[in-house]
Amino acid sequence: MRLSEIKREMAKWEDFYGQDIVDVDAIKSAKSKDALRVVLREHAGFLEDQSTDAQGHLEQFQRRLGL
Repeated sequence: MRLSEIKREMAKWEDFYGQDIVDVDAIKSAKSKDALRVVLREHAGFLEDQSTDAQGHLEQFQRRLGL
């Protein structure tokens, strides 16, 4: 797939939770497939952080309930 096609697909893509890739500017300014790969890896990190935060929130709730 050409770089311009990849950028277009990435700009309209939503992840499993219906969220867009946060760094749209990085997609637009990318000059290589490697740069776009980095954008996706950063989104993966965002999803991992989001999951960790959600689990921590649940654990706090569980402690508050004394369970």
